[in-house]
Formats: sequence, C-alpha cells, structure tokens
Amino acid sequence: MSNKKCIRIAWPTPLPRLYTAPMALAWLRRDLRAQGNPLLEDGALPVYVHDPSAAGDWAPGGASAWWLARSLEALARYLPALRVLPGPAEEVLPRLAAEVGARAVRYTPAFEPWRRAEEARVLSALARAGVAAVPTQGAYLFAPGSVVKADGTPYRVFTPFYKACVALLEVPGTAPPRCADGQRVPRAGAEDVSFVCPPARWQAKLAQHWTPGESGARAALARFTQGPLPRYAADRNRLDIPDAASRLSPHLAWGEISPQEILTAVWGRPGAEAFIRQLIWREFAAQMLWHFPDMPAAPLQPAFARFPWARDEGALEAWRRGRTGEPLVDTAMAELWETGTMHNRARMVVASFLTKNLLQPWQDGQRWFWDTLVDADLANNAFGWQWVAGCGADAAPYFRIFNPRTQAEKFDPTGAYRDRWAPALSPPPLVDLAASRARALAAYQDMRA
Repeated sequence: MSNKKCIRIAWPTPLPRLYTAPMALAWLRRDLRAQGNPLLEDGALPVYVHDPSAAGDWAPGGASAWWLARSLEALARYLPALRVLPGPAEEVLPRLAAEVGARAVRYTPAFEPWRRAEEARVLSALARAGVAAVPTQGAYLFAPGSVVKADGTPYRVFTPFYKACVALLEVPGTAPPRCADGQRVPRAGAEDVSFVCPPARWQAKLAQHWTPGESGARAALARFTQGPLPRYAADRNRLDIPDAASRLSPHLAWGEISPQEILTAVWGRPGAEAFIRQLIWREFAAQMLWHFPDMPAAPLQPAFARFPWARDEGALEAWRRGRTGEPLVDTAMAELWETGTMHNRARMVVASFLTKNLLQPWQDGQRWFWDTLVDADLANNAFGWQWVAGCGADAAPYFRIFNPRTQAEKFDPTGAYRDRWAPALSPPPLVDLAASRARALAAYQDMRA
C-alpha cells in the first residue's frame, strides 16, 4: 500500500456543526475513550446509559460485562464528569439534557438490530423534547450501509467488498486530540459502575490477562506495531506464537481505540496490508449485520434452515467444558475459560468441531462465545459462526470441515500452545473424526436433496 494516500472515512454527508453552548451530551455506547472521540468535542458531557433489557438476548455476556465495567472505571479516571446511569436511554437522555441545559445529544449510528431500535426510540424522545440528535463518526471505518455494489445491493463475498473498501481509504491521519480540559473537572466522589457488572469469582482471573481501557488499548497497539506487525502475515495463524496476534479486538469492541487510529498507526509499515485486511473483515461482518439483522439467529443461506442437526446436550456441554477428547479442541476451550479469549485459528477449529463433527447448531456455539469472550461482538460472532458452519457469506463451493489434528500439526508444530493450555487429564475422544466427518457430509447432502 502506498504511503501517499490519506484516510477518508466514508460517511455519506457532512457532519452537522457541533454545539458549543449550551452544552451537548455525548451518548457513549461503543465509544469508551477520551482521546480521538468526536463525541466529546467542545466540552460535551459524557454519559453511558446501561440498559441490558434493551439488548434482549444480546445483553453483554459474563466476560464482556466484566470488561465493560472495568472500561467505564478507566474512562472515569480520564473523564471525571462521566455519568453512568441505568436506563432506559429514551427516558434518561431527554431528562439529563433538560437538567444540564443541553440542546443536543451526539451519538454514533449503530449496526446491531437492538441498538438501532434503541436509537430510534431515543431520537423520537429527543425530538419530542426539542433536543437535536447529532450523528457523528462511529466505531467503524465506514457508515452503516455505505459500502454497497453499484446496483445498491450489499456485498456478500469478501474479496470484492475488500477491494471497494481499499479504494475508499485515502491518507494517514493525525494523532488523536486529547480530551478537553472541561471534561476533566472533578466531581464529588467516583462514579459507581458496580451495577454494570456485579463481581463474580470466574471473572476475577481475567484481570491477569487484560487491561481494559484506552491506556491498555494504546499499549497493545504500540506493542503490536513495534514488534509482531512485520511478520503478521506469516505468523498470524500460528497457535504456538501467542505474541503474533494484536490483542486489540476487545479494545475495538468497546471503542477504547478507533479503527481510524489503528489504521493510521500501521499504514505503510511492513505487514500492514495483511492486518488491514483483518480490519476490513470486521467491517464486512458489521455491514452484513446491518443488511441482514437476523444474522445472529437465522442462516444467511435459507436452505440451512432445513439442516438436520443432531441436538445432544451432553455433547454440547462436553464441548463447552473442553472435555471432547480432541486435544486441540480441549486446549482451545481451556484457553477461553481461563483468559476470555481464544486464538482466531482455534476459534475456527472448535466451531467446526461443534457444528460438523458433533452436528450441534451453530447458534449454541455462538451463545457460548457470547458469554465467555471479552471481545464478544454481535456482528463478528454471528458472521464467524455462520462462516464456519457453512451457512454464511462464503464464496467457497464446498462444506468446509477442519480436522483438529492436522490443524494442530500445521499451526502448533512446537506444541507450545498445547503445553500452555491443555487440561491435565483428557477423556477418550467423543467421536471418531472420520466417521463424524462422513456423517456431516451426509447431512449436508440430505439438506440439499
């Protein structure tokens, strides 16, 4: 990629002039950073409204709720004026605007169906209260629904989507501005965020592996750009090289760092092109969710609604607990339970094992990841599970099945990944790989018949 280009974010219309007086509210959702946050310009009052009931089935899971609470605590240290309030947002924001004399509420347009519904309720309530709603740049490089084919329909294949996005990326930007001094005015006492995520013993160990908040995000970015980035293309699938990954995904999930800042940091460096491709995969998943809001529940390929799953709660529980008898699968599930994350290559392997070898519905695996991943993201999670299950947006003309043993030989050749996370005792294999593969292929042919 050329160093001569500059980043132009593809938001379709000029942003409205930001309000300076009286004060605006900055409605934070997946924008939990003080620096480089356009919502906070001109001294806007930051507010996070916590309302799990609005999310329905997709309220933050155990791991991401822990991250959210810690991220809000970290943000409050940067922004002592931060308000963290229980919802619903359509009641809280008009009331708070009236209390502080704000004439506008800034927000970033959402991709998730439940957030879009919440957004519509909030905008309606603000309009009734005479408060302006001001959209601004969001947690993605491209606005919802803005990257489409010439005929206006959504891309369903990644490569042409990727090429369209690259054509829109034009410059490196500048360092993110620091937050305004007015947002650092101390308040009496610290903001209480305990209601966001009550303490739980399982979550306590996550702090040994992660530093939520924007300082942790920038430290992760600095480590990645100064170390693994040049070898990213060669090493990113290696399970036995843990430092090859960027470890930025949970920071991106909550907007502790923006994709624009990451893009600026890596642009023109050796290894950047392969990494930018992964950032655009994230954009692809978000755009797919925008166009297909049922993606977390329904297969993108309608024929898969007829797939003959072999529901087995015992098999599902063995998979969740890493007791399948397949070393790589059990190792990866142990890593997830201990750290709240899993290497991306391992995610594909365990998802394939669940949906193909065990013939369990992809929605069940998606739900477990939602509860246990610190980087749980509705678009990425649903898109990834559908891709592996074979029912998603995928140009491959075959029913992909990952063999966990050959995957281990190829991507954990030194055994370092196994040695670090493998359970001490392993049960006998739950299924025969060859027989279960044949069963999956037969089920696929039955569905197509």
